[in-house]
Amino acid sequence: QAAPEKLPPIILPSTVPIDRDRRHPDH
Repeated sequence: QAAPEKLPPIILPSTVPIDRDRRHPDH
């Protein structure tokens, strides 16, 4: 149960930086 829970957190941070870059289309 600890393995599957550690996988999602790794994928989330990877999508956060991408969403931030897309949120700043003005640059």
